[in-house]
Amino acid sequence: MQIISQAPSRISLLGGGTDVGEYAFKHGGICINFAINIRQHVDLDFAAKDHEITIPQNANMNFYRKIFEEFDLSIPNKFITHFDTSIESGLGSSASATVALIGAINKFKKLNMTRDEIAEKAWNIEVNKLGIFGGKQDQYAAAYGGANLLLFEDRVYRYTLNRSRIEKMVPYLALFYLGTNRKSSMIQEGLRKIGSYQKLALDRIKDLAYDGLDMINNTDILGLGAILDETWEFKKKSNKGVSNEYIGRIYEKARKNGAIGGKVLGAGGGGHILFVTNNREKLKSALELKYVDFDVDWEGLMVK
Repeated sequence: MQIISQAPSRISLLGGGTDVGEYAFKHGGICINFAINIRQHVDLDFAAKDHEITIPQNANMNFYRKIFEEFDLSIPNKFITHFDTSIESGLGSSASATVALIGAINKFKKLNMTRDEIAEKAWNIEVNKLGIFGGKQDQYAAAYGGANLLLFEDRVYRYTLNRSRIEKMVPYLALFYLGTNRKSSMIQEGLRKIGSYQKLALDRIKDLAYDGLDMINNTDILGLGAILDETWEFKKKSNKGVSNEYIGRIYEKARKNGAIGGKVLGAGGGGHILFVTNNREKLKSALELKYVDFDVDWEGLMVK
């Protein structure tokens, strides 16, 4: 039985860090993100006789083995998986990989798991079985797709943001690849235990996420850019490793060439960087970076 599964990656817009570890558990968090059409693909067949296994460059086979083992399965003879861009680049590739694979296993074993259950299972495997410390926003974006307001309290509360407002906002967003990847879980470890200074920074990031939600609801692009710019300043204060000299130079150059605000995606430290701008072409010309075209992915996990 051949099963083909896909799950999107995501752009983490606001609130990142407040969904992680000690802060989320003690104080509650908020994230605003949206899934994008850069996807993780899984093709597997437990009945295949020929041996055909392919995984992304720099990926670890143990990552996939642990997921199969969680469901009392071995890696099948046919197992092909790939990501539309580089892994470990701030787009939540590990979560989309885990969600896509669990989605395929869910169909094979006829488990009838809900999207919530798949997202929670993916997070549990990544954090508790694989040691990839992080929050839950990536798994929910991969499972559901679309644009999400996620509240992290006694459980995860997910609300879908208005599609027309998000689509009006997208033309003012510019995504670039910095050309450097990093281990996000290593950076996120800095949020496992937080000091008073980190808490103050994360408190402000949370407040700004609510302000940013108002800007989205009012389709206020300039206001959203300003919120993102301030958020980036507090993001750098919340956890060391988020930025570096190279990223700082890129950000400063972007601000001088039409960017209203921006942030490095995911845990930071490299990967992809997002800007809000009312002059995308000027920004593309000024930055000597790979520009990444994208659309919002409204489908989420798809299995056939």
